[in-house]
Amino acid sequence: MPEVKMDLNPEISVVMSVHKEPIEWIRKSVDSILNQSFIDFEFIIVNDAPGREDLSDYLKFLSDSDSRIKVIENNVNSGLTKSLNNGLKQCRGKYIVRMDADDFSLPQRFERQISFMENNPDVIASSAMAVEWDGVRTGEKLYRPVTDSDFQEYIFTSSPFIHPLLIVRKDVLDKYGLTYDETFKVSQDYKLAADLSKIGRLANLDEVLLYYRVSENQISKARGKEQDENGRRIRRDLINTFYSTLGIPEIGSKITLDDIAENERSSRNLDPAQRRIMNCIRRLFYYSLSDYSLKSLSKFIMSGDYFSQPYNLRRFGVVVVKHLRRNVVPSLV
Repeated sequence: MPEVKMDLNPEISVVMSVHKEPIEWIRKSVDSILNQSFIDFEFIIVNDAPGREDLSDYLKFLSDSDSRIKVIENNVNSGLTKSLNNGLKQCRGKYIVRMDADDFSLPQRFERQISFMENNPDVIASSAMAVEWDGVRTGEKLYRPVTDSDFQEYIFTSSPFIHPLLIVRKDVLDKYGLTYDETFKVSQDYKLAADLSKIGRLANLDEVLLYYRVSENQISKARGKEQDENGRRIRRDLINTFYSTLGIPEIGSKITLDDIAENERSSRNLDPAQRRIMNCIRRLFYYSLSDYSLKSLSKFIMSGDYFSQPYNLRRFGVVVVKHLRRNVVPSLV
C-alpha cells in the first residue's frame, strides 16, 4: 500500500468501529474508503475487540501503511456507542463521516457527499441511498426521505438516515455538545438523528453511494427487542417536543382514544406542514393504543388517511390485526 500523507486539517474525519466482523469484511470496507476519489480525509478506526490478535495485527499494518489512518485501541470491550464517541473525540475534519466495518462505499461517495453539503450550507447533516448487499450480489435499494416534508414525517417512525452514510458538520456537534447518547446501546443512530432534527435541517442525496451488507450478524436481528424499546423512547420524546411547540399537553405512558381526539382537535388551526406532522403522529398512535376496541377500529377505518405516511397496505393490515390480537407486533410509540 503506497504512503499517503495526511493534511493537518483534513476536510473529512471518517469514524469506524470494529469488533466481531470477519477480517475479510473489514478489509473490503477499509479498502472502499482508501480507494475514494476524494482523498483529503483522516480515517479513525476504533478497535473494540481487545485481545483479538488478527484484528490488531491488521490494524497495525494499516496505520503503518497510510498516515491518514489512526487506530484507537479500547482497553475493554466498550460497545458501539462508546466506541463511536471515542472516535469522535479524535476528529479534526470539517465534516465527520460514518462508516461501518461490514459495508462498502462506492468510489465517488466522499466527492458526492462533500459537494452536496457545500452546495446546501443550511443542511447540518445528510446521508444518501444504498442497496442491499450480501458481499457478492446487490439487491433492493434502501429508501430514505428526500424532500423536507417527507423528512419531517419520517423522523417520527425511524432514523431518516442510512447511518453508515452519515455526514455531519463538526462545528454543529461542537456547538451543541452532541455525541452519541451512551444510554442507548442500540438505536444510537436514530437518537443522534432525532437530536440533530431539533437544531437544523436534515437532507439526503438521492444517489446510491453504498452497498449495505445484510447478514444474520446485524444488531436489528440480534437485539431486536431492545431496539424496538429504544425506538419507542425516541419517538415519544420527538412527539412531546413537537407538541410543546404547539402548547399541547405531553402524551403519557399509555396512548388512548383521548390522545387521538386531542390530536385531531389541535390539528384544525395549524398550517399545512404542521398538520401533516400531526396526521403522521395520529396514525402512529393507532399502533400504540392501550385499549383496542371496535370503537377504535371503526375510528381508524373511517379516518380514510391510512395509506399516507407512515402507512402502506401492510401497515394498515398490521393495525387491523392488532385490534384482534394486540400482541402480534410491538407498539411504535
